[in-house]
Amino acid sequence: MGLRPIAYPKASATVCAPAQSFERLLSATAPYFQPDRFLDLLRPFRLLIFASVNIKIDFAFVKAYIFIYMAKQSFNVERFFQALGDNTRLRLLNLMGDQEVCVCYFVEIIGSPQPKVSRHLAYLRSAGIVSARREGKWMHYRIVMPPHSGAVLILKQTLGWLKEDKAMQKDRAQLTRACCSPSKYALLDGAPLPRTVTETSCEAC
Repeated sequence: MGLRPIAYPKASATVCAPAQSFERLLSATAPYFQPDRFLDLLRPFRLLIFASVNIKIDFAFVKAYIFIYMAKQSFNVERFFQALGDNTRLRLLNLMGDQEVCVCYFVEIIGSPQPKVSRHLAYLRSAGIVSARREGKWMHYRIVMPPHSGAVLILKQTLGWLKEDKAMQKDRAQLTRACCSPSKYALLDGAPLPRTVTETSCEAC
């Protein structure tokens, strides 16, 4: 059976119609053609027509989405290395290890005023390698992996090196003693004990 003549719809009906209207157009014109052949031929163009209808809205949406995604995934490599270039911050990372630790333990073991310790912790957070959690009046800190594969490798190697350093081992031993007898330390009165972290996820995720 041959094709029957058809009164073609206006161009605006195909170019300006949204995807839903295009489906209705297919249904309305199908009786004038061999239905299966007609639908099979035109259906691949559905996405193109849909895109032409929504190009302005979608383009703005895609630009906004890309901007947000890039902002979320951005990683400051310089700040990362600067974070690892200070002995106090290395001591803090060493004390955290695979644990979530209250800030009062850092103050006790490192022996620096809390404002100074907090500034170093804030620097580590801004570098994307430490996260914080508040529980009542206590602030807990833990290591997180940065959103950069190379930085993850460097951070893990650094943490491994810290475990072998004698001075860092001394800090961890003092942390263990403080956890076993917190009553001996005035700053640790009522402080929650460090807890092991099962996973060090990326903070930008």
